Amino acid sequence: MLVTLVWVACHPRMSWKHRRSTATMVVLVIGLVGWRSTAEWTDVRSVAHGDVATVATLASDPEPFGRGTRVVLTIEGRRFEAVVFGPIAAGVSGSKRGESVRVVGRTREVREERRRRAQVRHIVGLIEVESFSDPAGGTRRRSRALERTANDVRNVMSRGASAMSEDDSALFTGLVYGDDSDQSEEMEERFRASGLAHLSAVSGQNVGYLLTVLTPMIRRRGRWTRLSVTLGALVWFAVLTRVEPSVVRAAGMAAVSAVALAIGWRPRAIEVLSLCVIVFVLIDPFLAWSVGWWLSAAGSFGLVVYTPTIHRIVRGSKSQRRRLADWIAPTVAAQLGVLPVSVAVFGWPSAVALPANLLAAPVAGLVMLVGIPTALVAGSFPALSEALMFLPSLGVRWVDAVARVAATLDPPAVLNIVVTSLVPLTVVLTERRVRHRCANLG
Repeated sequence: MLVTLVWVACHPRMSWKHRRSTATMVVLVIGLVGWRSTAEWTDVRSVAHGDVATVATLASDPEPFGRGTRVVLTIEGRRFEAVVFGPIAAGVSGSKRGESVRVVGRTREVREERRRRAQVRHIVGLIEVESFSDPAGGTRRRSRALERTANDVRNVMSRGASAMSEDDSALFTGLVYGDDSDQSEEMEERFRASGLAHLSAVSGQNVGYLLTVLTPMIRRRGRWTRLSVTLGALVWFAVLTRVEPSVVRAAGMAAVSAVALAIGWRPRAIEVLSLCVIVFVLIDPFLAWSVGWWLSAAGSFGLVVYTPTIHRIVRGSKSQRRRLADWIAPTVAAQLGVLPVSVAVFGWPSAVALPANLLAAPVAGLVMLVGIPTALVAGSFPALSEALMFLPSLGVRWVDAVARVAATLDPPAVLNIVVTSLVPLTVVLTERRVRHRCANLG
């Protein structure tokens, strides 16, 4: 936002009146974000600790953590992290996010060196658990129908994916609905090394498929009915995919577009992205500390800003290169978008990351496209599961094979820097040359 203020002050083509109103709006947004951020920090720091014996709601799915199980619990609106072992872990294993359990234990502060990292995830303390049990009534309750239906769908898709091998199933669930909890450390490492780890984060492609399926069903409905159903479906899908930052961004942009369409506004893609970022950072200022949020927003920025330029460069004056441009442009644009964040957080990416993405991303997209309906049918009719999941398993194995080969290639750091820098430099220089030629023709 500070960059925006500088741009507004220096932009030569912007009138003083427009410049002043835009700068005022930016300052107002900065003030609101600062106020919300202060309120959130105050909230996570003002917590009293002590003994608890109450019904808690699972704020995350239980996941392996060393020899134990880690889970985040919501108690009276506050989140606490627990790591449990042995019989206590058995009391919560098999539970899903949104379900309720009775917990007995004692809360305490997070160690100082981990406190800030926990707080930006809205975790206000740790809980030493003495026992987990079902709530009163003898059956495990669900907090809302929203979580119940989402968990049921995840269970059906998981059954369908179980027809694959263990590694294929773990990668499939990551690609389709962002569940990478069953992926081995070796798989996670090779996807990071190859620059393909982002494929296990739910993106706009998944949301786009949801809206593609939904649109024919509501096309003849009234404007506000269409908007209500669309927003409800997006919220449900976010819960299905565990409200990760990438799906919040993707669903948020879809929601902004749906609202704009309902009120008759036709915003540009960059305006939709900007409004989405502002709204959700106001709702949850801690998103500003999420690397996943920054990567998702930066990747979207790259797609919006750089795709037309790269498409024009690759296509040139030959229409027969359009398909080649359609394949290359989005992947390169997204990689350019995330490059500053990636370099700042993880260091320079591997020189093989771009070709690996060009080979793996389109196939991963196809797996995402057919994955949900195929897994749902396979999970509902186990006798057909192996046949139905055969083609998706081929796609999953291709993506994994690309990651495996790319991870074995370990270019020197200098080559990584040179190759990664050449891509944006080539785009900028080529675009300037094209504009210069066009200006001379004019």
